[in-house]
Formats: sequence, C-alpha cells, structure tokens
Amino acid sequence: MSRTVPKEWIKKVRAKTPTILEVGKTPPKVVLSFGGAGFLVTYSLGVALFLQQEKKDLLAKSFILGAGSGSIAATALACGPQHVNIDKVRDKILETLFHVTDEEKRLATMNSAIDLLLPKNAVQLVNGRLALTIGFSNRDPGYMQQAKENIQFGHHIAAWDNWEDLKQNLLAATAPNMDKPMRFRDADNVLRGTLMSLSSELDQYCRHVHIHGYCGYKYNRKQTRHNNFFGRHGFIANTHSAFPWQVLQAFYPNLGSASRKEELLRAFDAGFHDARRYERWEEDPYHYSKSDRSPSDDFNWKNIRAGLFSKNADKYDL
Repeated sequence: MSRTVPKEWIKKVRAKTPTILEVGKTPPKVVLSFGGAGFLVTYSLGVALFLQQEKKDLLAKSFILGAGSGSIAATALACGPQHVNIDKVRDKILETLFHVTDEEKRLATMNSAIDLLLPKNAVQLVNGRLALTIGFSNRDPGYMQQAKENIQFGHHIAAWDNWEDLKQNLLAATAPNMDKPMRFRDADNVLRGTLMSLSSELDQYCRHVHIHGYCGYKYNRKQTRHNNFFGRHGFIANTHSAFPWQVLQAFYPNLGSASRKEELLRAFDAGFHDARRYERWEEDPYHYSKSDRSPSDDFNWKNIRAGLFSKNADKYDL
C-alpha cells in the first residue's frame, strides 16, 4: 500500500473540528459525546431516549458528537423526536445481528436502516449541533504522520453537502474492519475514529459528558482508552456486565442470537435508567472550576495552608 499524505487526506474528506466557543456566541451547556460501542450502542440509545424525553431544555442547548456506532445515537438525537424515533432505531439494530467485521452484511444492513430512518431533511436538522468522527486507517503507511491529536481522537466532520453525503459519513464513521477501509468523499482508507479513543475531543474549556456503552478492559493494551473515566466533566458508562460479556454483546451478537438480543435490550434499559440516576446533567462547570483556576470570593489562605500542612495549620494566625 502506498503512503497517503495526511494533509491531502484531510483536504479530501474536508475534516474540520468545529469551534464551539466563540466571542459573541452562546456556548453549549454541554457537549454530549457518544463513543463507539459496536452493538452495545443500544446502551447509548437508552441514554439518548432519556435526554429526549426528560432533558429537552438541556438538549436544545447542547452540542452532540458521535464516534463509531455512537454516531447512530448522536445523529438520531440531533434530528429530534419528531423526525427520528429512537425506539425504531433500536429495533432496527436488533433485527439483524452480525459479526461487526462482516463488511458485506454491515453495509447492507446500514444502507437499509439509513434509507428507512434518516429523514430527508436531516442535514438541515443537525446543522450546527452535530459532528461525526472518522479515522484514518492505521494500515496506511501515512498513519503515524498525522498530528498526535488526530491519531488519538480522529477527524471531525460537521458539515454535509446533502442527505447522501451525511449517509456516507455514517457508513464511514461506523466502518470497523481495518482490512476493508471505506472511501468517503474523495479519500480512501477511511474507518471509524475510535480505534484508540474513548470519544472525540472538542474545545477543552467546554464541559463534556461522555456516554459509552462499551467500557473495555484495563489490562488490554488495545482497550486502555475505552476505560478512562472522566472526572469533573462527567461520564456515563455501561458497567452492567463483565468485559467478556461486553465483547460478545458488542462485536459477536449473532452468537446465541436469541439470548444476545435480550442482553442488548437490557443494555438499552440500563442506559435509560443510568441517565435518570445521573445527577450532573445541569452542572455549572464554572462553579466547580473557579477555585482551581483563579482566586475567588471563597479564596482563603488558612484553608490552603491547612490543605498543605494538615489540620495543625489551624494554630497559625494567618
């Protein structure tokens, strides 16, 4: 395979990370990042359904990001309940279970589902509030010539020419087979953007909540970025089954299909109820970060001294 020049590849796919923090523009209250999870995207769809039903105001002020199969949940959520029924998306996914690297089956299933469920005005519906992540195949000799952030987090697509362009983006964003990369726009060697990353990254100073149906395994070198738990920003993860079961559910759902379908349905319910129990949806990131970033009205030298030198600092008159 000849080496692809990354800068030329980026120009061909027209990748550009959207800037969501701009002077004079109201920033989103939160970026909802849906990570790749194979068929365990049913968990992410459960979270999406809760947001759609119970957090309408927050959702209206959010930016939505999809990577891997999380692109399905992200696009459905960005289109809105009047145009995409999340229950129908879930049911369509469960209709045909297959090994995720069966590219012929994946393309046939995805093409059918997108034609049926993606509204024809989807580009207008998601404009300005959705980005999807694609990756550059790591089998390409030019892979390591990319910028480090692209290797880690992939490349963002946040504008589409038409419905067909968005459809092709969804197909490319969910392409898992490294031996069969896709062509997207004018570029070859396009894959899902989640081989190494939990979820893609936008502006550092905007709060993210990462939603992930597949947590990975901490001792597996290839899974390490799937189990990074993000602290202050927020993280909702499917921790309801052990790693070996998650592998079967996410990647081999056609093995014991009847029981696996029930497991994926339970993951959907778990995502909905995890989102309901989550207490940080409306959290103000500035309130929690100001003491860490600069002096404020609760700044107190005695507290800092006590934090450094323990409770004995109380005897000092500062």
